[in-house]
Amino acid sequence: MTISQNTIQLPQDGRPDPDIALLKLGTPRTRLPLPEDIHLIIEVSNSILARDRETKLALYARDNIIEYWILNLEQMQLEVYRDPDGTRYATSFTVKDAAPTACLAFPNDPIIWSVTNPSFAKT
Repeated sequence: MTISQNTIQLPQDGRPDPDIALLKLGTPRTRLPLPEDIHLIIEVSNSILARDRETKLALYARDNIIEYWILNLEQMQLEVYRDPDGTRYATSFTVKDAAPTACLAFPNDPIIWSVTNPSFAKT
């Protein structure tokens, strides 16, 4: 597994810059990661929450990104989207209280997340 904060290549939708991309081990460093190289995309969001929930969600779903998370700083919660279906995700749920959350690729290795400075979330 590799963690990246670089541009990715979506065949239908160009080159977005996710905040975090969890890549499969062995993803070539000589090209931009493609959807089949990606376990998980995470966007950290406050002022651009609507764009992450609508525009980016539709892009990632359409290009078959298996799992997409939004760390919602405004509401101090994690939004999890799975099972791309057209321009949306068939499965979605919200995790609160910084509960450890596992991605589909690593179900036994939860990620510990938190928003530790509420004043930052409101800027």
